[in-house]
Amino acid sequence: MYLEKCFMERLNPSNLKRLKQKEKSKTHWLKLNLTHKAIDRINIGSLLRCQEVIDACPDPHILKQTRICHKLSTTVGDIILNTTITGLDPNNAPVENCGCKDKFAGSLSFQGHSCGLATDLPISEELREFIGRGQKFRVPKHPGDSLDTIHNDIEIYVNQAFRNNSEEARSKFKNMLLKHIQHKLSEDLCFLDTPLSNSAWKELQDIKNHVVFLKVDKGQHDIGFMCRSHYLKLLSDQLKADTYELMSLSEDTILQTIKESNKKLGLEHAERLPHLYGMIKLHKSVIGMRWITGVSSFTGSQLQKQKEKEENKPPTSAITNAHRHLHHLLTSAMAILKEKDSTSRYKRYWIVESETEITSTIRKNMMRIKNLKPRTHDFTTMYTKLPHQQIKSKVAESLKEAFEFKNIQRLTPTNSKDTTFTPLTYEESVELLDFCIDNNYIGMRNDVWRQCIGMPMGGNSSGDIANLYCYRVESTYIDHLVESDQLELARKYDFAQRYIDDFLNWGCAPPPANLYHMNYHETTNNIDDVSYVGIRIRVESLTSGNRWIRLSVNDKARNWHITPTRFTHQYSAAQDSMGSGIFTAMMVRAHSICNTSTDLAHELQTVTHCLLARKYKDHKIKTACYRFISDYIVDGNVASLLRRQLSAAIDNFHNGLP
Repeated sequence: MYLEKCFMERLNPSNLKRLKQKEKSKTHWLKLNLTHKAIDRINIGSLLRCQEVIDACPDPHILKQTRICHKLSTTVGDIILNTTITGLDPNNAPVENCGCKDKFAGSLSFQGHSCGLATDLPISEELREFIGRGQKFRVPKHPGDSLDTIHNDIEIYVNQAFRNNSEEARSKFKNMLLKHIQHKLSEDLCFLDTPLSNSAWKELQDIKNHVVFLKVDKGQHDIGFMCRSHYLKLLSDQLKADTYELMSLSEDTILQTIKESNKKLGLEHAERLPHLYGMIKLHKSVIGMRWITGVSSFTGSQLQKQKEKEENKPPTSAITNAHRHLHHLLTSAMAILKEKDSTSRYKRYWIVESETEITSTIRKNMMRIKNLKPRTHDFTTMYTKLPHQQIKSKVAESLKEAFEFKNIQRLTPTNSKDTTFTPLTYEESVELLDFCIDNNYIGMRNDVWRQCIGMPMGGNSSGDIANLYCYRVESTYIDHLVESDQLELARKYDFAQRYIDDFLNWGCAPPPANLYHMNYHETTNNIDDVSYVGIRIRVESLTSGNRWIRLSVNDKARNWHITPTRFTHQYSAAQDSMGSGIFTAMMVRAHSICNTSTDLAHELQTVTHCLLARKYKDHKIKTACYRFISDYIVDGNVASLLRRQLSAAIDNFHNGLP
């Protein structure tokens, strides 16, 4: 009866009209694989408005409802990195006497085994140049390959969007569109890269039998390497540590339990567990590892993979959406607590989320803090050492404080574009928090492990949980100082700031480490010259005897024993405006930090040199620089200084000068 009723409702003329209108207003996506920079110049959007194309279109209304979506092409990292496949294969195991130091003589050493940057390996120049483009470099294709790929993408779009039209009409429209695209492609081609030769490809596969290519911590464009056998040993040791516990339940059973919880919370489920992989810390004096919980398309059910492919979505795990919901919820709570702090006599909320917040606070209070000594501290471990019960109780207390301050029944997630992330009551919020903490499973080599201490590095809500955990410690500490009449000490924390696990205080230290149940250490190297996040803070004395605070961009890499690669390569298959965008973004950041024209000019020189080293064109950089000066620089003398510095930086680079 129910199905019959539904069928009759669909036959109702008013319902049929509504369904037709819904179908008519549906957005159609033309998903193009961004295989070559020339696609940037094709401007598919303008071709869809071309009169010849419109005349050939079987339904012009659908053409108006079409949106362009650029799918991204393969990156160097996709081709080179093999930590996931190596770590997940149950047949891989460490071997005795791997001989890596003999095979890769001269490389860095990590616990007696070879490691370093992949470009330092004894490999052919072709493979070295390919890896040197950076892990985010998107590999372009030849015009013929590009056209073949575009042909497939357009055929999918035409067959789906115009499925109600005849095959002859669809073919006529498709051929007309391809004719215009082919003409555009032959007009003006930018640099075309060549794929790896067969010999270089074979060389790459051979070397993967001995090393693991992995991401480099603090070097988002670099690719590192490590002895394959030693990586497998480190991965095995990490899983056997106290942080994880081996589960007796099967992966299917655990996924089914999570699926039921997701259904109860109204969240989309994915049939996949995350996995664990390592990033190498080459910038440290003592080389180490950072273990990340990630998601890969290598794992998951075939149905899940097919769904993600059809929807053009990145792979997700069974608990990804729960963590996303919690992230937006906790972000909303932090906004409320920050608002509450603005009404308090003593500062209880120390969380900062950007460099702009840090510099604006320093500039605003410079007269009050210029005679104080800046001190920086850093948690030695954070995410992976927090006891679960402590996390639950302290974050729940922070949530309760937010609910009570606003006197609300439900907390609305902020900055969430997904309508499935609905407002939750306090009890529902705590239930979601407990679910995200208790269900951090990873699937490795036919086994399932659960993180029983701390939160996963790479989790969507891990940073927010850590922030609210620390907030509860810090706000309670300030409340205790006020209640015990230690008002002078409480006042010293008026300028305290914490960016996740990094502290900045003026004339005082953070609360005792035992309150956090974590250890921290002081990172202040010079009492009047400290580095905090990406900012260098110097307290300087003027000739008049007064003191002031000088702010500039902190180049963290200047003291590293490796030189990290900065910025995406010019020849990467991405939008042609990428170089201008990078320059503008870096200079806007520098402008928000620096309070002297000298430091701003120095950063302009650094950015220009880095972009030129990555093959960006002089005229593109100049155009971006002049636009930045026009939009942001008011003082004519500073504008002249920056123009001179730009010309000098370009000339010096081409002449081989620093």
